[in-house]
Amino acid sequence: MVARELRPLWRCPRCRRTFVTRSIGVAFHPRWLELTLWLKRDAEHRLLRRVERFGPLGNVFHFRLERPGDVDQPLEVLLADAYAVGAQTAIALARARRAARTSRR
Repeated sequence: MVARELRPLWRCPRCRRTFVTRSIGVAFHPRWLELTLWLKRDAEHRLLRRVERFGPLGNVFHFRLERPGDVDQPLEVLLADAYAVGAQTAIALARARRAARTSRR
């Protein structure tokens, strides 16, 4: 698993979920992986199962991954955004995106 190469995983003793950062969680099931991402923005994806909204604090998105091919480029972008939220670089990321959008105009 790529996440194990990047940083050690932490497993919550109470809910048994495994976390990469405070904004990315993974729950292991016999036939699938449940991926949970905390994002400050809204998102759409074909594997999205549920969304929990917490107002200005952000949204929690739940995905069900059944095979390695489920991790496509749009999901990689969402993972990078969630990692930035957990690393508290989301503000810098948003500023960079805004600058990129304005430079294209």
